[in-house]
Amino acid sequence: YLKHLSNGAMAVAVLNTTGSEKKFDLKASLLGLKDACIAHDVWKHADIGTLKDKLPLTLQSHETIVLTLNK
Repeated sequence: YLKHLSNGAMAVAVLNTTGSEKKFDLKASLLGLKDACIAHDVWKHADIGTLKDKLPLTLQSHETIVLTLNK
């Protein structure tokens, strides 16, 4: 899921609907991003990396991660 925020950032939610752990690459091209962004985990209140081309994520069974992406 994707939402453009009023402050210019982008919110992204990624869900794992399977019964097992999944590795996932969040790709900048799929989000329409051309510049690098800082990925911030909303629930952990922590920056988790920089999304330039892709950001590798590992989601546990039925886990959802919500990120904000800021330039």
